[in-house]
Amino acid sequence: MTCRSRRRSEIGGHKAAAIASLLKKVDIYLVSSLSASFVNRIGLRPARSVEEALAMAFQKIGSEAKVLVAPQGRVVRLFA
Repeated sequence: MTCRSRRRSEIGGHKAAAIASLLKKVDIYLVSSLSASFVNRIGLRPARSVEEALAMAFQKIGSEAKVLVAPQGRVVRLFA
């Protein structure tokens, strides 16, 4: 699976597999200029802002939700 954004960055197979494994355990909210329909197609939850993403997470899980905010998500190492 390869995902290309407007800046032509790519997600290789190893990272796609790690994300797919992680998505079985957690929800990932993406704040991006990518279209919501595209973000949904790749298994992530679109948000218009960090505040909206946090509100959605807390609404789903409750005030005890554990969250990780990753300002540069493409350089975060994912451990599933």
